[in-house]
Amino acid sequence: MTSSPLSRLVVVSLLLCFSPPSSSQEEEPAPAKPPAAKDGQDDPTLEQYYVANGAYNRKLYPIAIQQYQAFLNAHPDHSKADLARRGLALSHYASKQYKEA
Repeated sequence: MTSSPLSRLVVVSLLLCFSPPSSSQEEEPAPAKPPAAKDGQDDPTLEQYYVANGAYNRKLYPIAIQQYQAFLNAHPDHSKADLARRGLALSHYASKQYKEA
């Protein structure tokens, strides 16, 4: 399932709104990359899951619903799929879509 251009624009806009401002003064060297976490934080498939969680935490339930559904459609057997289903149900419930929840 592909995302619509509007949903991509919304996600990118949200990420830009909440990113720290860049400074034009002296740049500090980037910190050393920490070792890979055991829970799969370096897993590129989790980006959509994290975007969905961020939208849910900001009470942007329609975006969370869309992102959880897209994650589950693309990765139904992922280790985070059960948590994504829970997030999807909670998003539907918070949106008063009780039948879908």
